[in-house]
Amino acid sequence: SLSVKNTLKLKIKYFQSLGLSKEEITSMIIKCHSFLSLNTKSNLRSKIKFLKSLSLNNKDIKNILYDSPKILTFSLENKLIPTIKYLRSIGINQEVTKIIRKHPRIFSLNIKKNLEPSVKFLQDIGLSENDIKKIIISMPTILSLSSQNNLKQKVDFLSSLSIEREEIKKILKRNSTLLTLNLKDNIKDKVQFFQNLGLCQEDIVKLIVRNPGIFGLSLENNIIPTLIFFQNLGVSKDEFKIIIPKGPNLFNLSIERNLQPKVNFLLSIGFSQDDIIKILTNFPIALTYNLDDNLKPTIVYLIEDCQSTHKEIAKMPQLLSYSLESRIKPRHLFLNSIGRNDEETIKVSRMLYPGDKLFAKIVAMKPLKEWLEFKKEYFENNRIPT
Repeated sequence: SLSVKNTLKLKIKYFQSLGLSKEEITSMIIKCHSFLSLNTKSNLRSKIKFLKSLSLNNKDIKNILYDSPKILTFSLENKLIPTIKYLRSIGINQEVTKIIRKHPRIFSLNIKKNLEPSVKFLQDIGLSENDIKKIIISMPTILSLSSQNNLKQKVDFLSSLSIEREEIKKILKRNSTLLTLNLKDNIKDKVQFFQNLGLCQEDIVKLIVRNPGIFGLSLENNIIPTLIFFQNLGVSKDEFKIIIPKGPNLFNLSIERNLQPKVNFLLSIGFSQDDIIKILTNFPIALTYNLDDNLKPTIVYLIEDCQSTHKEIAKMPQLLSYSLESRIKPRHLFLNSIGRNDEETIKVSRMLYPGDKLFAKIVAMKPLKEWLEFKKEYFENNRIPT
């Protein structure tokens, strides 16, 4: 009828006023057409007002409605308000806005069947209220997973690898995404893959504890291509068993945009493939450093100014972890200023490893006060924060 058509037009106009396009409104209707039967003034507007009261802006509300139009059909008194009250009861207050932005479908969850059991499960693991709060804020989808049929199975599998409860707590605090991954496709299959590569259970446990995020990466698109890249460089299977537990973050990097340019740079400046493999086995994290801001200027300075050799850097790539501006340059320049810059006497490693007291006493052979005054002046002149 004409009345129905006019009412529908008014509702579409109302949603357009919230920033939604006709195409987006059409998509909302396909997802959940029942919201069209709601009264605009007494129902729709009151829910939008409620969302705005949670410090959600128009763009947030637009995205929420497009993603989960079913929210509009939920009772304000029996569903929306109780969900927010529950989140606040477990210490989540200002962060409620972040959670709704990330996971607006939280309103579709049942407090007794979903939210409370998930929180209790995390409590039973031994996580503190603050830990649980941080996990939910960073990964609110965890609340939609069954505590018995999903979360528990994953924790039980980690326990079956002889990972202690305290370590499991560390894993979840470091990267709670692990609990949202598919147990077979993401976790079990990758554990089997690393076992087939020859990693022992102890190394696999280290991998899970240090970088649980690796289990969220694709075998086909990330892990295997990275292994092939290093294999083509000459890395052996035994060397992989050393590199993977030490440097799991390498698998997060793009080969074309990140790893290949770094290898090209190292080769161009005189490192051999064997040198690069030594860097990888001794300190693989070095290849995760930014090429232009860190790796390149540090290596160039060590070789050209400090007279370090490629072999020395390959043998002790931990040297690359020191800040060029706040550690390497001031120490090198101080030794130059006092005439103790003979590379045969003072190796770069000896210059960098000790703390200030030992550096002044054993390396520079000068009073600590003299070194600290030089360092302070260098920092001030170069505007280096202390």
